[in-house]
Amino acid sequence: MKIKLSGSSAIIKLSKKESSIQWDQLENYEQILQCRQIEILAKENLHTPNFTQTPLLNNLTLSGESLEQIENISELQLTKLKISGSDLNEIPKINFHHLTHLSLPRNKVEIASLKFDTNCCLQELDLGQNQITKLDINFSFFPKLKRMNLEHNQITDLPDELFELKELSHLALKGNPLSEKTQQRLYDVFKIVFE
Repeated sequence: MKIKLSGSSAIIKLSKKESSIQWDQLENYEQILQCRQIEILAKENLHTPNFTQTPLLNNLTLSGESLEQIENISELQLTKLKISGSDLNEIPKINFHHLTHLSLPRNKVEIASLKFDTNCCLQELDLGQNQITKLDINFSFFPKLKRMNLEHNQITDLPDELFELKELSHLALKGNPLSEKTQQRLYDVFKIVFE
C-alpha cells in the first residue's frame, strides 16, 4: 500500500494482494481521517472502508476492478464523487444535498436510477462507458445541471425532463443507438446533429 499525503488530500494505492483499508492500521491515519479529498486506487477487489470516520471528506474518488458495492457514503456531505473502472452495476445511495459533480464512468451500470423529492445542486453528471439502457431519472430535480456525459451506452430514448434543462450546455451522447424520434427531438431542442 502506498499513501501520498498533500495538504488536505490523500491518495491511497492498494497492491494486488490488498483489498481493504482499516483506517487505524494506516501510517498517518489520523491525518488521513481529516482529509477533505481522498482517492483510493485498487488493483482488484476493494472493500470500501468506513467513511463515517472521515467527517471532513467532501471529494471522494474510488477506482477498483471488482468494486461492486459502495457502503458508508450516504451519510457524507460530498461535493464530488467519482467511481470508475469497476463492476459497479447501480448508482450507490448518495447524499445529493451538496453534490455538484457525480462521475461514474467505465462501470457496469445498466439502469441509471436516481430518485429525488427536492432539487439538488448537481452541475456535472458523467455516466459514460457503462451499459445503460434506461435513464430512470427525473431531470426536473437538476435545474443546475450544465454538463452531462452519456457516451457509449445502450440508450435509445431520453426522459422528457432532460429536454427542459435550461442550464445544460454540454450533452455527450456518442455511441448510443438513439431512436430517430430522440435524434429529431435533440436536434429540435439542442440543435444536435447526428450523422
